[in-house]
Amino acid sequence: MKRTNKLWAILVGVAIATAAPLPMALALTPPEVNVKAQKFTVRIEGDNGIGSGIIVERQGEKYFVLTNQHVVSQDGRYKVITPDGSSYPVYYNQPLAGLDLAVLEFSSPKSYQTAQLGNSDQVREGMAVYVVGWANVLPGIDEHSYQFTDGLIRSRLTKPDAGYALVYSNEALPGMSGGPVLDENGVVVGINGRGSPDPKTGTVVRLGIPINLYLAAVKDLRSGRTTATTTEPNNNSTDVATANVDNWISLGGAKANRGDYEGAVADYNRALQVNANNPDALLQRGRAYIELRDYRSAFKDFDRLVVLSPKSPVAYWGRGLARDLLEENQEAIQDYTRAIALNPDYADAYNTRGTVFDELGENQKALSDYNSAIKIKPDFALAYVNRGDTYKKLKDYGKALQDYGQALQIRPNYAMAYLSRGDLLDDLGEYDKAIADLDRAIESRPNYARAYRLRGWIKANRLKEYQSGIADFDKAISIDPRYALAYVNRGNARRQLKDFQKAIADYTQAIRFDANYTDAYFYRAVAFNALKKPKEAMADYTQVIRLDANYADAYYNRGLILVQLKDKKRALADFRKSAELYQKQGNKEYYQDAIDQIKALEGTATS
Repeated sequence: MKRTNKLWAILVGVAIATAAPLPMALALTPPEVNVKAQKFTVRIEGDNGIGSGIIVERQGEKYFVLTNQHVVSQDGRYKVITPDGSSYPVYYNQPLAGLDLAVLEFSSPKSYQTAQLGNSDQVREGMAVYVVGWANVLPGIDEHSYQFTDGLIRSRLTKPDAGYALVYSNEALPGMSGGPVLDENGVVVGINGRGSPDPKTGTVVRLGIPINLYLAAVKDLRSGRTTATTTEPNNNSTDVATANVDNWISLGGAKANRGDYEGAVADYNRALQVNANNPDALLQRGRAYIELRDYRSAFKDFDRLVVLSPKSPVAYWGRGLARDLLEENQEAIQDYTRAIALNPDYADAYNTRGTVFDELGENQKALSDYNSAIKIKPDFALAYVNRGDTYKKLKDYGKALQDYGQALQIRPNYAMAYLSRGDLLDDLGEYDKAIADLDRAIESRPNYARAYRLRGWIKANRLKEYQSGIADFDKAISIDPRYALAYVNRGNARRQLKDFQKAIADYTQAIRFDANYTDAYFYRAVAFNALKKPKEAMADYTQVIRLDANYADAYYNRGLILVQLKDKKRALADFRKSAELYQKQGNKEYYQDAIDQIKALEGTATS
C-alpha cells in the first residue's frame, strides 16, 4: 500500500463542505442511529493491522475511508470490507500529521453511503454518544462482530495526545479502532481509537479524536501549510510510546486473524511492556492464549482485567470463558452471571453461560440462556447452533435441524452450522448427507480441523473406508498438531488395519497433549494387548481406572489380561466390578459377558 498526498487533490475540496452548520433535528432513536451507522462503517483488514473505518467521501468510483493511523501504520496489503460484505484492496494511505488518523482509498462501481460529519466543538460532557465498529474475533466467538454501543461524553481533554480529546463511557472492543463516534442524530463527531482503565470508576474509558481535528487537517493540507508525515504530535517519549502500544495491538490482531497466535502474543507482550495495564492488549492476549490452549495464562490476563476494571462485563466474560475451559464450571457461571448483571443485554454472555449449563446437563437452563441471547440478538447464528446442539442431546431432532437451518439462513456459509448438522445426520444414520454437510463446512472454512476429523470418523467408523478416513485425520492434525481426538481417531483406524505400532504412536501423542485422556490410554492398551504386551496393556488399563473409576470396559479388559497372567483372584474382582458398572449403565449385553467370566472363574479362583 502506498502513502501519498495525491488523493488530497480530490478529497480536500469536497470534505470541507461538510463543516457547514447542521440544521437542528430531533434526536433519533438508538436503532435509527444504528441503521445510519451501518451504511458507512467498514472493516479494515491487512497483513499488519486490523480495525474499522468511516466512508467520508466519494468521487466517482473512488471512495475515501477515515480510520486510525495505528490500524495501517505498517506497510503491507490492506483491504476494506464494505457493509454489503464486498472486499476491496486499499490503494493509498494518507497519514495526518500530529493525529492518529489516516485516510484510505478504494475503488468500486457500487454505491455506498457516506457519513455526515458534524461539529465536534458542540460536544459537551453528559451528551449521549454511540460508538460503532467491527470487533475483532474474540474467544468463544468465531467471527468479526459488528458492535453498536451507547454511552456518555465524560470529559474533553485540553492537552490531547495524538488528537485524543474526547473521553466517553461506551464499551468498545479491539477492532473498533477507527470507527465513528456519533451523536444522537447519527452524525459523526469523532473517531474512536483508544481505551484506558479508570481506577476511580472501575471501568475502561474510551478515547476518540474530535472530527473537527480531521477537518482542520484537511484544510491545512489544501492550503499547503503542512504535510502529513507522522502520527506523533511531537517528539515526547510518552506520545511515541502510546502510539507504539496502539501499533503493536493492531499488528498482533492481524497476526491472530491469520492464525499466528504465538506471533500475536509476542506483539501484545511488546504493547504490555510499555503499558502493563492496557485493556485491549490484555483482552487480545487472553484470546490468543485460549487459541493456544494455554488456559491458565488466559485466566491470568482476564483476571487482571477484572482487577483493573471491576465494572467491565467483557472482563468477567473473558475470565468466565477461561474458567469454563479449565473446567471450573461453577466459577465460570458466576463470572458470566456477573457480566450479565453489568450488561443485561449481553447476548454473548448468555450464549456462553448456556454452553456451561449444557455441559452440566442442565438442559432447560441452557435453552433459557440461548433463548435470551437470540431475543437480544435475533441474527446470533452461534446461539442457534448451540441451541440446536442442546435439542440434539434432548433427542428433539426436528428442533435441532430447524435451528441449524436458521443459522445457515443467517450465515449461508457458516461452517460450524454445517458441522453440527452433519454430526446430527451421522447420528440419524444419514451418512451421505452428513458427509455432504462436512464437505460444505470445509469448503467454507478450508482449515476447519474439526470438520476434517468428523468426516474422517464417519468414513472410518461408519463406512469402513479406513484409508480415506486416515487422510482426513492427517489433514486435521496438520492444521492443529495438538488435536488429541484426531490422533485417537487415526490410531483407531490404524488399529483396524492392524498397524498397531503406528496406532500406539498416535495414542501416545494424544496422551502427550492431554495426560488425562482416558480413551487414549484404553485404546493404547488394546493395541499393546494385540502385540502380546500384557504388562504395558495392564499399566494403561490401570491408568484409565485411576482417571475414571466408572470405566467398565477397562475393568473388564484388565480382567481378561489377569486371566492370561493366571491372577484369577484379581481377575474375578475386575469382572465383578465391570458387571456392577454395566448393570448400572443399563448395558445388558456386556453385563452378561462379565457374568459369564465370573461363572467361569468362580470354581477355580484361589482364596
